Amino acid sequence: MRKKNRKRIRRIWLIMTGIFLFLLLSAAVGFMILRILGERRVRNNTRSQAPQMTYDTMGIPAEGESERPFSSEWKEGWISHEDKVYEYNEAVLTFLIMGIDKSGEVQTAENGLNGGQADAIFLAALNPKDRRADLIAINRDTMTDVAVYDFYGGYSSTVRAQLALQHAYGDGKEKSAEYMVQAVSDLMYQLPIHGYAAINMEAIPLINDGVGGVEVTCLQDLTRLDAS
Repeated sequence: MRKKNRKRIRRIWLIMTGIFLFLLLSAAVGFMILRILGERRVRNNTRSQAPQMTYDTMGIPAEGESERPFSSEWKEGWISHEDKVYEYNEAVLTFLIMGIDKSGEVQTAENGLNGGQADAIFLAALNPKDRRADLIAINRDTMTDVAVYDFYGGYSSTVRAQLALQHAYGDGKEKSAEYMVQAVSDLMYQLPIHGYAAINMEAIPLINDGVGGVEVTCLQDLTRLDAS
């Protein structure tokens, strides 16, 4: 009886161990599948796969000039700068981060022309392979092509204006952010932008508290505005 009980217990433990390993393996495989599908979805969430550079922007001497560095082995998509050649790294994921100059809760702009301006514009470049993140600030007053839309959201024309204004021509939500994504991508020669995040001024205290507060040293006397 004892031998039979031992065999039964051993069999039960083997079955439970097998089930546990099967579930663990299934979870690992499922995680890998979701990760691959998620990354593929993010990478496909862009209009282009690489910046579309022209000969004028690559720094290559015009035809007929005495020096044409790397001309014999030049490949499409390369860029020369200060005697160095660069190739676009397709592993990098780029996200547009915007700070909007509106207070209160985020609401849909009624007329489609008051979505708020993007006063803070950053590109976050993430390299999953070496786990590196670079933050690139873009001046909100950068003069570029801004798409203008009418009261009903229909495209009207393109004007030369400050980049921050592009966000105003939208609903203050997804449309405004997508207009900004397109404008920044065009400014950067069709740079792929894989996602975006936009926050208004109400989010600043929440972010401040989330990181444990930020110490600020006042360099001027502001008691005229606030006695405390």
